[in-house]
Amino acid sequence: MEAYKTEITNLSNNYELRIALIGKTGSGKSSTANTILGVHKFVARLSFDSQTSVMQAEENRRFGKKILVVDTPGLFDTKKEVTNEDILNQIKAAFVTLRPGPHAIILVIRIGRYGNEDRDTANIFVKCFGQEMLSHFFVIFTGGDELGEQNIHTLLKNTKQEELQKLVRHSCSRIVAFNNNSSNPSQVKELIEMIEANVRRNGGMHYSNAIFKEIEKKLKEENKTPEPVKNGSLESSDLRIIIFGISGSGVSSTGNTILGHQIFETGTSFSAVTTSCKIETAKRFGKRLTIVDTPGFPVGMDENRLDETFFNLRQAVKMLEPGPNIFLLVVSVERFTEDHKFMVRCMQQLQDISKFTIVAFNRVDCLQEAKFTIMKHINNSETLGELLQLSSRRFVLFDNTTTDEIQVKALFEMADDLIRKNHHSTLTEGIFSGNAINQVNAVVNKRQEDWKNAMNVYGAKPSLLQRICRICNIL
Repeated sequence: MEAYKTEITNLSNNYELRIALIGKTGSGKSSTANTILGVHKFVARLSFDSQTSVMQAEENRRFGKKILVVDTPGLFDTKKEVTNEDILNQIKAAFVTLRPGPHAIILVIRIGRYGNEDRDTANIFVKCFGQEMLSHFFVIFTGGDELGEQNIHTLLKNTKQEELQKLVRHSCSRIVAFNNNSSNPSQVKELIEMIEANVRRNGGMHYSNAIFKEIEKKLKEENKTPEPVKNGSLESSDLRIIIFGISGSGVSSTGNTILGHQIFETGTSFSAVTTSCKIETAKRFGKRLTIVDTPGFPVGMDENRLDETFFNLRQAVKMLEPGPNIFLLVVSVERFTEDHKFMVRCMQQLQDISKFTIVAFNRVDCLQEAKFTIMKHINNSETLGELLQLSSRRFVLFDNTTTDEIQVKALFEMADDLIRKNHHSTLTEGIFSGNAINQVNAVVNKRQEDWKNAMNVYGAKPSLLQRICRICNIL
């Protein structure tokens, strides 16, 4: 199976060490993550419920190198509404955060408590993640303070538990004991040196994201049902995308990045550069790709332009016969204004639009932060709550100044998953017409009423400063 080579050749201080922690609920993963990083960033406390309900990624610089740790939700969670399949999907998302792949996948187990759930956890991961995982597989036993003078390797060597012996063989004895109550860095240094030695042994190779396709296949095999096809015979390799966003947010530039060529007209202007729908096609990564670039959502109170916007969206649907299967909403990661919120409220009135929506946060090059940190901020943002709800929290990050293809591949993988989930159905022209437009007009009227109220407060001609205060919710 394909695996990606890292840039590690001599394990210099400039590379990033990527670690994924897995295990059952209550094994001490979050505390272990804090111990590895040397700072308290993960929630860890005594509880009957899992403290990690979604994956969390944090980083710190230790021993002269950057260390990135992802803490994943535990299997066999005590919350009844959470299934192991939900958790495995979260773990898949964690591995995407560790792109292009983790150097170490560490199973965290409590010393003296290797029961049925621990055994099943190990078996689930080995079965789902494949034999390739074992080349990067480690075990940390928490509760190392309970060992006293004993050595963890001696303790395991003398065990009579056959399943525990099998675990040792799976990890090739890449095992350490952690005392998460100790600030002594020697235990972490031992782990880091063990991981680095294993990276060298693997020729600089990390666990590959390509394996996720196999994981998904295995998870769906049991419940696989034929997927109905709507609007004729469609091939899963076809991507037909409407790309849309606020005027000036980089919609056309994002379209060019996806196509791999500077085709759509771009530029800096006080008026919209794209004034009518433009369609372009390409073949990328073995897929037939068709994109319609649309004029931007109007900024301000121009009601006539809003009507024109929905006319353009209906035209875009017609241009993408037999119908678009992805609605890509482009938003600049550096600003989210009242106009953006208004656009989201309008989009919420369109029935079924969320089924096809993915958000592309562009201009990540303007932020001096790692992508996983940006993703964390987006996920935790209250301001972006309605936007993320519109896309069912599906989003990708884009830097339109680079030719890096990983970001486009990430979008394609997400789009493929969404198309399968929608059973290859497509957006129809009716989504942007009829009763939906009446509901959008109600939102427009509400905004105009709010604006008139603001004018009554500030006077007939509010100053520029007063308008800025209103828009930015300063007052």
